[in-house]
Amino acid sequence: MTLPNTKGSALFTEIGIDFDNNKYGIGISTEMEDRHGKEIRISGLVEMRIQGVYVRIWILKTVLGIGIPRGLVIKRKTRNNFKLVLGIAGIK
Repeated sequence: MTLPNTKGSALFTEIGIDFDNNKYGIGISTEMEDRHGKEIRISGLVEMRIQGVYVRIWILKTVLGIGIPRGLVIKRKTRNNFKLVLGIAGIK
């Protein structure tokens, strides 16, 4: 599957331990968010203009994100999970 050619859409490529989006737990996946909040995720890399990098650590219901340019972000989720990923944020 390839991502649609939606210019200006936000892209997030994540590399690391992620059992939600990688069949064997470790891998690379890219998510595209359009202006309406719709998300599409594919396996692998997609060409993008890089706007930031981040590390995301999700343990149980707490998500800690550290990145450039957003800095430190802590969020609570409604479900338990474990992720440890290096991310690249950009636009198409």
